[in-house]
Amino acid sequence: MRPERLRAGDKVIIVSPAGALDENYLIEAKDLLENWGLKPIISENSRQKWGKFSGEDEIRLNAFQEALDDPEIRAIFCARGGYGSTRIMDELNWDRFLKSPKWIIGYSDITTFHNRLHQLNCESLHATMPVNYKTNTSFTMESLKNSLFNEPSKYALDGVNYNRPGKATGKMVGGNLSIVHNLIGTKFNIQFKDNILFLEEVGEYYYAIDRMLWAMKHAGVFDEISGLIIGSFTDLKQDETEFPETLEQMILKFVAHRDIPVYFKFPAGHQDENWTLVMAGRYKMEVTDTDATIEYVLPGHD
Repeated sequence: MRPERLRAGDKVIIVSPAGALDENYLIEAKDLLENWGLKPIISENSRQKWGKFSGEDEIRLNAFQEALDDPEIRAIFCARGGYGSTRIMDELNWDRFLKSPKWIIGYSDITTFHNRLHQLNCESLHATMPVNYKTNTSFTMESLKNSLFNEPSKYALDGVNYNRPGKATGKMVGGNLSIVHNLIGTKFNIQFKDNILFLEEVGEYYYAIDRMLWAMKHAGVFDEISGLIIGSFTDLKQDETEFPETLEQMILKFVAHRDIPVYFKFPAGHQDENWTLVMAGRYKMEVTDTDATIEYVLPGHD
């Protein structure tokens, strides 16, 4: 299921299902979306604060549910990640949304929603959020706009050390490593079989990343995927004893038994260069010794 492309004059909303965001970011995001020809509104909960959250759980739940249910709203721009989406996930009702699907846009903690939408067979956008707009690169914003109004960009990429050549097709799944890991074994777990797994992370210890990847291995994830894309792993930390493997070495050992393509340093995640990916959308990826392409396949164009 693919939500309709946006058109000038469409009503969209900025809503905060997780962390709180200062007013100036919300206003700047609203101005940008207006410049794209949209009619954005800002959810009232986005201006609230309850500790690290943008309002208490019930307030965030109601705000997000209203956005899901409103048939006039054509896209939901999540204001920021942080933490909090999982606290409201159980209570969300997707029935009206499925009758009139709309784009849900975000990354990091918003991976929770991408997983659920994958279960519902509905595409969504792993993309930058209002908290980042002022520092994002122009191509980052262009990739988001293209994905909403036209067709997702085809990405032609340079070769990177440790890449593994090969070809793969499948739906794009994954997102933030911590969230993907935490949802394994729950009712919100995604289907990895024959799909392309994308992972990104920020601010974690090397040993913690290794531990999460081992849990995914034990769950059979790396036995099932058709390809692996590693986004930005930003601000990684060592503890008092240095971890003996690089990130690339750490990851490659989990797919050493598989003949699948692996691409490192795809520009998406917690950084200014944060290119849009269509989650639950079908992709083709091809990695060679010198370059790579990652291309969204429109429904019916396999």
